[in-house]
Amino acid sequence: RIGGVAAPALLAALTWLRADLWGDPDTQALVWARMRPASLRAQQQAAITWLQRGRPELAELNIREAIRHHPAEPTLRIQLIGLQCAKGERPTEALSSARRSLATGIIDASTFRNLEKLLDLAVRGRCHGLNAEHVADLAQAILEHPAIDRMPMVVQDMLYLRALVALLTGRKAQAAKTMEQALRVSPNPEFALQAAAILATHGLYGEALRLLDLHDSLARAARTNWSLRARLRHELRRYDDEERRLRRLIERDRAQAASVRRKAES
Repeated sequence: RIGGVAAPALLAALTWLRADLWGDPDTQALVWARMRPASLRAQQQAAITWLQRGRPELAELNIREAIRHHPAEPTLRIQLIGLQCAKGERPTEALSSARRSLATGIIDASTFRNLEKLLDLAVRGRCHGLNAEHVADLAQAILEHPAIDRMPMVVQDMLYLRALVALLTGRKAQAAKTMEQALRVSPNPEFALQAAAILATHGLYGEALRLLDLHDSLARAARTNWSLRARLRHELRRYDDEERRLRRLIERDRAQAASVRRKAES
């Protein structure tokens, strides 16, 4: 009789506990990480949860656990740099470790996004011991990857990051040259428009227009070999209209900048 009464009560308690767990995503993430220590996603999600709670030191433990099980995932080492920044530490060893991993490890789309976040931390002065040149060096490590020739879009992304760092550190001529190099690696209108806009934002109006001219010449040469899908995609996205609009904006801003210079000199 006692068992008959206790069993339903126990099942009810377990059901309540389970519902309470699934109703709390943060607690669920922490429990999942403890139950599945080898799960990359579980450890990353737990790290995010601890970081949102203002506990970067606990988040670092989860990322280190993920690194232990997934040593070939360089993104984890980039995230470790960010966590050490959040703790107010200099990520000297983490930077060296990340560079070694990026030169040989698994590179995917998240790698670029995480490097962008690091660059933002460096630019805003949110990390002691981290500057824009460190991020450029990490991008260079990826460009030294033995399989990089099979990853043109990754090459373009890393050159783009290096060009951004060159702009931020006042090396404008080098930035324009690197943007052109990146466009040649994988000519596409999205990159051309974005890169030209960034160059113009930094006052490189002529260089921005030349980049658009380069894209036009590369596109004309390649257009005859485009698939039907590529042609339709280009037309539907109306890249030509966007390029004309961007050219007008750049020409307008260049004229305004020239007018301001003339007034300052007179």
